[in-house]
Amino acid sequence: MKNIFIIYTALTLLLLNWPLHSLENAFYTVTLTNFSGKVYSQDTSRYRIISNDSEFTLPETSTQRILKSSFENSICQVTLESGNIRNIVDEKKETYAKFLSNSRLLNLDDPEIKKIKSGFRNSKDIINDVEQFVYKYINDKSIGIPLMSASDIIKNKSGDCTEHTVLAVSILRSLEIPARALVGMILSAEFGGIKNVFVYHMWAEAFVADRWILVDAANPGVKHANRYIAFAYHHLQTEMPLAYLKAVSSMKNFSVEYLE
Repeated sequence: MKNIFIIYTALTLLLLNWPLHSLENAFYTVTLTNFSGKVYSQDTSRYRIISNDSEFTLPETSTQRILKSSFENSICQVTLESGNIRNIVDEKKETYAKFLSNSRLLNLDDPEIKKIKSGFRNSKDIINDVEQFVYKYINDKSIGIPLMSASDIIKNKSGDCTEHTVLAVSILRSLEIPARALVGMILSAEFGGIKNVFVYHMWAEAFVADRWILVDAANPGVKHANRYIAFAYHHLQTEMPLAYLKAVSSMKNFSVEYLE
């Protein structure tokens, strides 16, 4: 249970220069072994994830493809490719409805959400515009209650990667753009004085122009999809869905190796 709390708390920290408070850096970062500076110039990268949990798995996403998975001598190894791979995942029109639905966290009926929605009526780059809006709107970049509702985020104008993601998904769905959230980690050149480490993170995907697009309102602008590793999708119906808890609970003696 302690591991779940640590990683869940860590997911509420943003990537760049956000308050670290009293948590130890090791609690919310994962060392990348066999590091090479090439990773920062690549479109796609390959990693090996190692865990001693026999049930350890990782999902396939629009930017993450599982290449190999094995369990031997009590060690589970998952090799994956991350980046601009245009992986085809759940891109059937009949599945879109669930990524447009409301929830007590998204608050699509909130008058303030509807007001914000109207501001994107003439947007020519909706993903970038939503990212930029959310990043600027949440002007207090501090640790907040994990997964506050969109309504509370609008009132408080504060939060971290979880709040940025919830508000971005809420706005996108209000605009009738299918959107969903992911939890995982992102590679940072430096975080809390530690260089080249993965940091626990939360972000989103939106279905635009017949494909899922990476959306990270906590880090708006140009994306480097090869620096993201997803643990699980988060349905944003409750704070801690089973898929998320399963992913977190399996992270024992968890390590990441850069392959190429």
